[in-house]
Amino acid sequence: MEFNNLAWQRSRLDMKRSALSEERLYYIAAQQPLLRNEDDYPDAAEALLYNGSSTEQPMQAEEASYPSTTPAFNVTVLLNFSCTDSSSHSDDLWSSDYFKSVVYLLYIPIFIFALLGNGIVCYIVQSTPRMRTVTNYFIANLALGDILMSLFCVPSSFISQYILNYWPFGIVLCHFVNYSQVVSVLVSAYTLVAISIDRYIAIMWPLRPRITKRYAKFIIAGVWFIALATAFPIPVVSRLEVPSSIWHEKCEKYICREVWPSAEQGYYYTLTLFTLQFIVPLLVLIFTYTRIAIAVWGKRPPGEAENSRDQRMARSKRKMIKMMLTVVIVFTSCWLPFNILQLMLNDEEFANWKPLPYVWFAFHWLAMSHSCYNPIIYCYMNARFRGGFLQIMYRVPGLRRCCCLHRYLRSRGERSYEATGTEDAFHLHRVNTCTTYISTRRKLRTNSMQMSQFSCAETTVLR
Repeated sequence: MEFNNLAWQRSRLDMKRSALSEERLYYIAAQQPLLRNEDDYPDAAEALLYNGSSTEQPMQAEEASYPSTTPAFNVTVLLNFSCTDSSSHSDDLWSSDYFKSVVYLLYIPIFIFALLGNGIVCYIVQSTPRMRTVTNYFIANLALGDILMSLFCVPSSFISQYILNYWPFGIVLCHFVNYSQVVSVLVSAYTLVAISIDRYIAIMWPLRPRITKRYAKFIIAGVWFIALATAFPIPVVSRLEVPSSIWHEKCEKYICREVWPSAEQGYYYTLTLFTLQFIVPLLVLIFTYTRIAIAVWGKRPPGEAENSRDQRMARSKRKMIKMMLTVVIVFTSCWLPFNILQLMLNDEEFANWKPLPYVWFAFHWLAMSHSCYNPIIYCYMNARFRGGFLQIMYRVPGLRRCCCLHRYLRSRGERSYEATGTEDAFHLHRVNTCTTYISTRRKLRTNSMQMSQFSCAETTVLR
């Protein structure tokens, strides 16, 4: 996954604009230094620079000391040229202060909410003994992948692409940031698959052994190993390059991008990555959750008893499945458009499409925003996570005095830790109606015999 394809496409558009627009050509004597800015030498600017289309130098008093045979050079000079401000070479929307303000407003909240929300999720799972379940371990792993994305990829991407228009973080972070983006997406996809398989085993085969906490830790380690191995070519091909734009070339500003030995290799790797990130996990998720939905929301088989405890367990399972389905849908909706766009960039005609930078900006923001959605889903759809979030908020001195929060914690503090399907104790199971009927008759007979004995003893005492 490349972060700076946008800068590359924008440099193409800048070159096309400069080719269509009229260039200002200046002629400088061979013995004089090149003036990059008229403001640097205000007194000699008019003497040395001349704007025109003929190849002859103007005969002025200041140039009398130079013979007419002095060779002249045609040099394109940008007025008000500044290497510290990328907006000096372009007056389009991307370089305006208004657009940069919009970028700050869109990306900074993602960075803050993703770090805080996912950090709180990991803290709740680690600090609360009742939350240390297999499913919650996988949820904490999802949060860890989102923290990796928000900590390294979100700030570096919007600063380099939309604020500075070049990569200022060096070659080491160029390798690591591109690598961490792919690893984070792979970890999220494979962890969602692990959660779906765990739910599938628990609901479809309730009598079989469940995934233990120790085995879940091995699965998480395997998920990270596969993700790191799959994304290993990314840091190998990541390079710092100067794009073909006047500002980047004159100021020697680099961008971080993938440089493959051939375009075919880059395309096939992107296609393979798309298959491993989305196609295969999505097929597994569709299969498992479809079977789970049929089992949980299907009709109850004939002869199966259902008491209040069974209803509570079934309702808990449904809540858990709804929450995980929401997580899967949000993940697919955020990352699928961006990855399809990556595949389409290999088409030369599409790469030269004029609105492409705006489409890239929208899809890139949507992909980066995924890192802050999962904590909101957990807090809204899971009572235990909601209770954990509220307890942490109550510890903040400024929020402790909030009357609404205090009233909610007092009235629903105990209810916030009710079962929601994330614990290992709840299993959907059949109840033998005959056994239940016989057990009820025996219990009633025992109670009647005890009451008879008590009545006889009481009558004897009265006599």
